[in-house]
Amino acid sequence: MSSCAKFQIGNAPEPKMPHEFHTSHWVKVAIDFIYFNGKNYVEVVDCYSKFIEVQLISILQASVVIPAIKSIFARHGIPLELISNGGPPFNCRDFYCFAKSWKFKHVKVSAKYPKSNGQVERTIQTVKQIFRKTLADSKDPSLALLLYRATPLLRSIYSAAELLMNRKLSTVLPSLSIHKRVQNENYCNYQKRLRDRRAMLKSYHRTLPELQAGRSVFVRNRVRQWESAEVLR
Repeated sequence: MSSCAKFQIGNAPEPKMPHEFHTSHWVKVAIDFIYFNGKNYVEVVDCYSKFIEVQLISILQASVVIPAIKSIFARHGIPLELISNGGPPFNCRDFYCFAKSWKFKHVKVSAKYPKSNGQVERTIQTVKQIFRKTLADSKDPSLALLLYRATPLLRSIYSAAELLMNRKLSTVLPSLSIHKRVQNENYCNYQKRLRDRRAMLKSYHRTLPELQAGRSVFVRNRVRQWESAEVLR
């Protein structure tokens, strides 16, 4: 059975190798594109606060994408790291020069493994859901995004806006103490919850022995079928 590709049983997932955890907002951000209803958008999400910036663009070219990113950075500041899938237009010389002149590190992850940029992949689905709902109800998507940013995150009593800006956002909904600031000790509690959650996720995985060059293995491809292969290095 162990040599039969059709009935091969997959190993338990190995422990994930998450990006370095930062305890401050807008230090590390992730970027990707959203295509919805015939329009393209660039999305940038802060990996700490989960705050989302969405900007409409005409085409997926560096000459258009770079000014959109500059506009977002002009509002929130330049992060230390920008994570992308490394595909067009992030792999062109213009983008390399942009990262160098604006002094941020461009981290490229595998486009064939979306989980490596899971932060932005999850929020893309959230934004698409917001767009679908507002389109169906003839509502304003910008207002819906504002309400999302001002709504407390899952497993948190604070919204993305509070974690990023240290204040509540004023919306069309009634709210008390709208200008009350988030206390520093609450940030510590939020960071502790993030660390505890990461520790819990590690318990669901198992470290496998290191593979040696020349060993025959079975690998599951992108359509979840097993294929025989050989370890090269």
